Amino acid sequence: MKTSLICLLLLLACVSIATGQSLEIKNAPNILNISSCFISDSEGWLAGSNGKIYHTSSGGNKWDSTDVDQAFLQLDFTSPELGYALTENTLYKTIDGGNTWLSLELPGNPEPALYFPDNLNGLVSGAGRLFKTSNGGETWTTILTEGISFLDYFFISPSVVVAVAASMKDYQWHLEIY
Repeated sequence: MKTSLICLLLLLACVSIATGQSLEIKNAPNILNISSCFISDSEGWLAGSNGKIYHTSSGGNKWDSTDVDQAFLQLDFTSPELGYALTENTLYKTIDGGNTWLSLELPGNPEPALYFPDNLNGLVSGAGRLFKTSNGGETWTTILTEGISFLDYFFISPSVVVAVAASMKDYQWHLEIY
């Protein structure tokens, strides 16, 4: 009951925050499995299964593409230069706005959920675990979360995170907020 009440309150808060905001799709590239990240009203990136990443600094009026030869499932940029991306089994980092990407070493295989609230702190999902960094991905701490798969995160502060997860109980999946 307590979890249901918290979920309802968070949902109402999200709806309240989103009221009055709208999304206008302009000249978006024709790609499948889009992952997106916008750091402002004008600057953002799109990625998909076609091995390219698209960047706009004009709010979507014009898109530039870069070949990355990866199908990024998730994107998260913290500045115009610094960003992170996940494929099915690798985490990547860019320091030049998405033109080049370097793979980062994780202590296990990632699952497609990541969030970096700033240039140093971040979380990446793994099977039954989370990977946490406080130095931009140079080193990682593993947090065991047996039976829980994290789907998304939001940092309230560098030390407080709201996480949406699914867990298996009595052979049924349950959505939970932590």
